[in-house]
Amino acid sequence: VYFDAEVISAPLTPRRILELAPDIKVLFKELADFGFESHNLDSCGLHFHYTMVDKPNRLEIVSRFWHQLHTWQTEVHKIAGRGYVGYARDLNCDDAIVPQERESIDYIKEKVTLQGFGRNSDHTATLNLQHENTIEMRLCRGTLNFNTFMARVEFFYNMYIQATSLNIITQRMTWNKLISGKYIKQYVTTQNIATLKKAYDWS
Repeated sequence: VYFDAEVISAPLTPRRILELAPDIKVLFKELADFGFESHNLDSCGLHFHYTMVDKPNRLEIVSRFWHQLHTWQTEVHKIAGRGYVGYARDLNCDDAIVPQERESIDYIKEKVTLQGFGRNSDHTATLNLQHENTIEMRLCRGTLNFNTFMARVEFFYNMYIQATSLNIITQRMTWNKLISGKYIKQYVTTQNIATLKKAYDWS
């Protein structure tokens, strides 16, 4: 008999997740011992919801999030464990568009505007914008490996922090900020994930 399960947590910060690490490791082990799989399945995967409460500049934040996903697309997909799939679709970008234009913040803003927000937007997009108070990031493959889980938690939380840092005129988006954290640093080292693209200035 085949059946599956979805684990949903209360709102947690990366710090709180680390405090709960012993319990999470036990949960992962019990799921694996019971025969559940995660990484090897073509399923919805690991999703994160990031708050948008008190963040009025929604288009700018979402565009910056997508901009990071496109700028470091190869590296992001390695960390996420997969590329764009039916459960986590790319923006509706023209495949003929050269990478430099796909990585243009203005081009991305145009596509995000076309995607829209709320119930009429694409629920299966990598960034699901149907919820009023959150952005749902759907790209990651599932995992029962705690170190991999934490690396993805740290990496995409860092991406959210960079996207929402709107309090200065120019915000410098950097790769080093994205891999700031014990688990993600270890992950990119062991998986030999490197990039020649170091930074980008939003203005």
